[in-house]
Amino acid sequence: MVQTFSAGIAPHWKWPGWESGLFYDGTMVDFSRHSESSYAVHKAGATLYYSPASAIRVRGGMHLVVREAGGSTDMYDYTGSGLYCDMQFPFSLDWTARGGLSRQTRDYRMISDLDNDESLAFFGLEHRFQGGASLGLSAEAGAKDYLGREGPEACQLRTFMRVSLPLADATGLRLRLVDRLNFGGDALVAAGIAEDGYMIEDLYDDPYSYESLEADAMVSQLLSGGVMLRIGCAAKWKSYDRVALDAAGAPLADLREDACLEVSMGAGKTLRLNRQGTLLKLSAGWYVNWNDSNDALYRYRASSAGVGAELEF
Repeated sequence: MVQTFSAGIAPHWKWPGWESGLFYDGTMVDFSRHSESSYAVHKAGATLYYSPASAIRVRGGMHLVVREAGGSTDMYDYTGSGLYCDMQFPFSLDWTARGGLSRQTRDYRMISDLDNDESLAFFGLEHRFQGGASLGLSAEAGAKDYLGREGPEACQLRTFMRVSLPLADATGLRLRLVDRLNFGGDALVAAGIAEDGYMIEDLYDDPYSYESLEADAMVSQLLSGGVMLRIGCAAKWKSYDRVALDAAGAPLADLREDACLEVSMGAGKTLRLNRQGTLLKLSAGWYVNWNDSNDALYRYRASSAGVGAELEF
């Protein structure tokens, strides 16, 4: 069993048309049976938000991140940084365009072959219909440069289609389809550990190492008392650029192919604590996924549950 505890603080300041803030997020990950694998991730940064009267929205920010382990996984400790800037531009009451750029780096203390720089650019359009429905189309292009080796950058193009529908006064449905296409150089098998707790997909499944078709759906229901309930499911079909292995670790003739099914449920409620506007946001969630693969190492079932509280004042 893996236990994760996260805490953070994010002071912010507002002026007419402007908002800025600082933040810190810390995550402790504890492996009950393998405590030597436990580690911590610390992330801090700053954000800036510009919202003039013309309804254009511009956001920017930067962050620094450090992973620290005291046991068998300290070889994966790293330091990293990131920058981003994005803009929202409404063409009319019905059409909105969004676009942005980001860049992040990651340097490993012991395994420099995993060092990488990643650049992303995205652009999207959203159309809102009468009655509350909306349609979103977007594309994101990324390039990852693995600094520990020679060769071209690994590149990826992801395209998204999202449909949001109101089903009733307090019920909504979101449908999304994602296609992932790779080009350019090859990705590394291992290329980093994800920052969000114990998820290690970024280490063993670098997103640049597979193409996929992904579909998900989520239903939201506002219950009495102001509780928001969300139930979702997703399916992913992944094709990798490396061969599958059998149970003994021997390579097979076929490339690795995975199929993943995910189910999630979450609830949240916001409480107003005083007249000054202090808010307490409570949340709870549950998640489970089943992964099937022609690679014996990647046939598994995993689940997680969590609770959270956020105080805004």
